[in-house]
Amino acid sequence: MARALVIAIALLLVPANAAAQAVCASYAEISERLSRVYDERVAGRGIDQQNRMYEIWSGPQGWTILMTTAQMEACVMAIGQKGTTWEVMPVVGKRAKGD
Repeated sequence: MARALVIAIALLLVPANAAAQAVCASYAEISERLSRVYDERVAGRGIDQQNRMYEIWSGPQGWTILMTTAQMEACVMAIGQKGTTWEVMPVVGKRAKGD
């Protein structure tokens, strides 16, 4: 709840056109904050065809979806608070060689 309040207040302090943009910073900065402040750890990751890495971070207070570019700029794409549903699903289909 406190996390959502901090984000809501931060969004009120930025101009309307900037509020629609994702929160972005260096991967090192965001990952350190997710780990230290929210006690989240990487639960899964994947890389798309444009070399962007998507990670799902999970912790006792919620979860975060983080997108990171090849230049190591990371953006928070979505967050879920404690009490939101999170379920680990089995991998379906063929795995790539090396997995």
